[in-house]
Amino acid sequence: MTKTFKLRELSDQFCDLDRIADPDEQNRHYSQMRLLVQRRLIEPTSPDIGRGKVARYALDTACKARLLMTLHRGDFDHSVLRNANNVMSKGYLQSKPRAGRIPATEIAAAIEAVLEDRGVIFEFAVRRHWQTGKREVTGGFYLDDENLTKARELLDAWGSVVQTISLPASSLLRPFFEKLSLVSTETNSVDAREASSKSDLDHR
Repeated sequence: MTKTFKLRELSDQFCDLDRIADPDEQNRHYSQMRLLVQRRLIEPTSPDIGRGKVARYALDTACKARLLMTLHRGDFDHSVLRNANNVMSKGYLQSKPRAGRIPATEIAAAIEAVLEDRGVIFEFAVRRHWQTGKREVTGGFYLDDENLTKARELLDAWGSVVQTISLPASSLLRPFFEKLSLVSTETNSVDAREASSKSDLDHR
């Protein structure tokens, strides 16, 4: 995954995917993406950008931006975006290697799953511990509803849900990969049920 992108290039790609054609709306979208950079929710491949050089962003960062911008356009505030970013950026904890290796982060594992044409759900929640009252953000990327249900059951034993947000990650990322020619546009077997039932943000 060595391909990198300029921020404007990503913004234009996302506007095209979301059918944002109005120039003013496109400029507003780009400004919102710049805000993600300023708040260090997404970072360039090299933190030291010299004079005359344009910052570029890796594929995993581009995918994070795609999901974060979906939340931003859904009017979620900075704290929600920060929680989502923390979950996407955390280390991948599964011990079973994928494609002969273990992905470094949750978002890297999700990218590999989508490239394999698998349906992926991104869900994170703020929970309050039953005894201490301490709040903690939990969640990650899940390959199907069964895995998600099992994860919820385990987390329910830890604490009560304050807020849960779900995104159809594969439905958001696969069209982006198609534009980049990373996957074929001829066969799209990503979970159709996920795409139809989770086409909008799921607030629970």
